[in-house]
Amino acid sequence: MDFSLEQQIKEFKKQRNTAKNATICYAPSISLNFDQSGDITACCFNRSFVLGRYPDNQLMDIWEGEKIKRLREALENDDLSLGCQQCERYIKNMNFEGVLIRHFDDHAPLSPLWKEKEKWWKHTFPSKSKKDFFAYPVMFEFELSNQCNLECIMCGGKWSSAIRKNRENQSAIKSPYDENFVGQIRPFLPHLKRANFLGGEPFLIHVYQDIWQDILDINPSIEVAITSNGTVLNPRARKIVEQLPNCKITLSIDSLQKDTWENIRRNGKFDILKSNLEWLISIGKVKSFSVCPMIQNRYEIPEIIQFCVDYDLDIYFNTVNGPLGGKIEGIHYSLDSNHKEELLPEVALSTLSENELLELEKFYLAHSFKGKYKKALNSLIFQIENWRIKKGVYVG
Repeated sequence: MDFSLEQQIKEFKKQRNTAKNATICYAPSISLNFDQSGDITACCFNRSFVLGRYPDNQLMDIWEGEKIKRLREALENDDLSLGCQQCERYIKNMNFEGVLIRHFDDHAPLSPLWKEKEKWWKHTFPSKSKKDFFAYPVMFEFELSNQCNLECIMCGGKWSSAIRKNRENQSAIKSPYDENFVGQIRPFLPHLKRANFLGGEPFLIHVYQDIWQDILDINPSIEVAITSNGTVLNPRARKIVEQLPNCKITLSIDSLQKDTWENIRRNGKFDILKSNLEWLISIGKVKSFSVCPMIQNRYEIPEIIQFCVDYDLDIYFNTVNGPLGGKIEGIHYSLDSNHKEELLPEVALSTLSENELLELEKFYLAHSFKGKYKKALNSLIFQIENWRIKKGVYVG
């Protein structure tokens, strides 16, 4: 049965984490994302509707600017046309767990769009007024560099310096973020509730060290969320993790099996990952797994979910539509019949045949999980079912 986008949005809103849907997405009301190019947007999914650029614009000018106001107004009207098409696709595919909108719902009460009761506000922030918080974003998301040690088969050079250099033979991307940028964000730190750090590999990105030190000095209560591949926890990185009181690690991990993991996460050593994972669990710093379900690991997904159940970790599934940045001739495919070099394998589940998708769907349905784990797996199943139906195989 086909649903209109309006109907699908209504269904999505029923499953959100927030009790009040004043807008379909709170991101531009509470957050800024800093891309490695200098582009500043509302989130990491929306790359096209650029709110401003560092170092051309001051951060406060961007936060109070006309473009971000346009985006807020559009989202209040359930309009996803201003760069929000990726979340729109997930909603259309009924993959509600993959919709990034949900990640901003936990901080929705801090948005000026949320008319929360004064009693709740005074209880939660007794020393602050609403005006103090609404004048500033409460969440920053940093993607300041592609510095990375791995060459994952589903990744591309924009997100991995190693891929850009070794696989794509491109010159390094020069990050515009410098000491002046770190200075610009300091006035925002007293107002932040959460700061997300992505890469590349965050523990290899030097400017993050300065920001983490400022967080320790200015507002150590900030929830620091670091998404890491788990292979670079050297003594300096371990010290940072231990010092930041509200530091939580999301591990990008696609397998718990050595051969599969090393085939996907090229240049990585599984034994190092395993040791680091055990240490992070022992000190209570790992919060979640971020998993890319692909052809290579598709039958290992239940095992990964069970691991998260056993250690009470959240789990998020990324939709892999192909290698990030698209396929490149000579790397992912070849038009030359005499091509000698090894080509990278296909990764996207959507490229499987109808019968293979049906087989995978049945395999997942044979596994039983509860609560948030059931919801996560069901969203993956809905996505697979959608791909299968589009290929013409119906069950029922």
